Amino acid sequence: MRLDGAKTHPQLLLFYEHQGYQRVGELIFNSDIWIDAFVFEKVLTPANEIQELNRRK
Repeated sequence: MRLDGAKTHPQLLLFYEHQGYQRVGELIFNSDIWIDAFVFEKVLTPANEIQELNRRK
């Protein structure tokens, strides 16, 4: 999953990192309308893999 967070919201950026998202890039808009942001990614596990892991426990 990929998402972005505005650079002006440090608490949100920390929240994403604590949820396992990794910072992988930046969005630079050079605009008065848009705010520059960091791009985050997290690899999600497919539901069938989670079910299999739970069965093995």
